[in-house]
Amino acid sequence: MKKMLVFVLALCVVMQGTMLSGMNVFADTPDYTNGDLTYSINPDTDGSAKTAAVTGYKDRAAAMAASHTVTIPRMVTLDENGVYDPQGTAYTITGIGAEAFGHLTSADRNITLTKVSIPDSVTAIGDAAFGYCGQITGLTTVSIVSENGETDDNRILPPHLTTLGTKAFKSCEILESNEVVIPGSLKVVPDEAFYSDFRISKIKIEEGVERLQNQSFFYVGYNNTTPWTLEIPSTVNYMNVSNFGRMKSASKAVFN
Repeated sequence: MKKMLVFVLALCVVMQGTMLSGMNVFADTPDYTNGDLTYSINPDTDGSAKTAAVTGYKDRAAAMAASHTVTIPRMVTLDENGVYDPQGTAYTITGIGAEAFGHLTSADRNITLTKVSIPDSVTAIGDAAFGYCGQITGLTTVSIVSENGETDDNRILPPHLTTLGTKAFKSCEILESNEVVIPGSLKVVPDEAFYSDFRISKIKIEEGVERLQNQSFFYVGYNNTTPWTLEIPSTVNYMNVSNFGRMKSASKAVFN
């Protein structure tokens, strides 16, 4: 009986070891959120608004070392210094800081960030916030998450955005979208905002946008197998001609 029990236990150990060796226990891509990120509290202008901006990774070196995703929370609890604290004051995230997850130069690409989820509470995205986020590997999906949890993997920009920084999404060369929507709340599309975003199929600019700056959409859709489309409303009163540089053959701009 004892021999049989020992045999059964040994068999269980062997089977367990076999199952573990055949299973990748680290298969899930780590998701950076809440305490994995850093924040800056926005000035409290009316005495009641509690808002903050996400400014980047708490440990950038670790994030750069392995493939990962980022989920920017809609609400986060912070201490008085803007440090994540589960027992702190609740703040609504309304901004993403300059170079939070990207870079201003191609020499320091963020190729390990594969997906980011942005709450639709965000109204400002800083310079190069996601700039140079991938060439062969890197950022493929930007999801906008509504207050009730619905996700839109296409539009890339939050619907109430009022400020977009220079080079915000420059050279995100494998970022994919069937239709990027530029919300009417954004009056100016800045220089090189989507420069070299090769896999975007369509950009729809809503009524209310007024200016398209230098090379905002230069090289957009260049690697697509099909032409891309840029829809421009009548409210746009200034366009730099460089916006149409390197458009794929048969691509078109539609003026509404």
